[in-house]
Amino acid sequence: MFHNAAANRVGPASQSYHYQRHQPEQTLLYQIIEKHYPAFTTHLAQQGIELPGFILPLPPDGKAHWSDVKTTYEVTIDRPIEDVFAVLAAVERYHEWLPPSETFVRTELADDEPIKQGATYIDYQTKGVQMPGSVHLYQPPTRIGFSQQLSLPLGARVFVTMEYTLTSDGNGTHVLREHVFRMPLLLRPMERVLKGKILEENDRIVAALKRALET
Repeated sequence: MFHNAAANRVGPASQSYHYQRHQPEQTLLYQIIEKHYPAFTTHLAQQGIELPGFILPLPPDGKAHWSDVKTTYEVTIDRPIEDVFAVLAAVERYHEWLPPSETFVRTELADDEPIKQGATYIDYQTKGVQMPGSVHLYQPPTRIGFSQQLSLPLGARVFVTMEYTLTSDGNGTHVLREHVFRMPLLLRPMERVLKGKILEENDRIVAALKRALET
């Protein structure tokens, strides 16, 4: 099933497009922050801290005011490295092996070109939410990386990167998945809640990938 996952895709000769709002307020992340934000501001008020009327998406120095939640996963899959890479690169076929969840329903490429560095895609989540992303790293058959961005309340943004590093391990493949969730520092009190959701989803993805390739 997966040996042809990287085959070229042929689309219709012409397509028509229409604007559809991304609805970030429907995402699980947005709902978590919305739920805990009142308690967060109350906690700050008790310490005599008052938030500004807005949160800068990126400070002038480009460095401060960010908090990163980093997670790493490793697994060995009993399939050749080329097969594993082909499945990870075929983002439009993820729904064939990854069951839907609150943060994933399916993924579609933004064009009909074969996957490559710079290619763009859209992750469709529950309630019609769309999360755009791009391939920022593409070095077959050993490395591939994805970047995504999501807008949140108060004008804040979060950035998500996922990188896979593959190495041959006998007849199988060792997979290292590195996930970085970058958010404004002012949202750090919510880090524990968000990290729990991230860990849960990443465990699910890695387990599903191994199960699909070894079945």
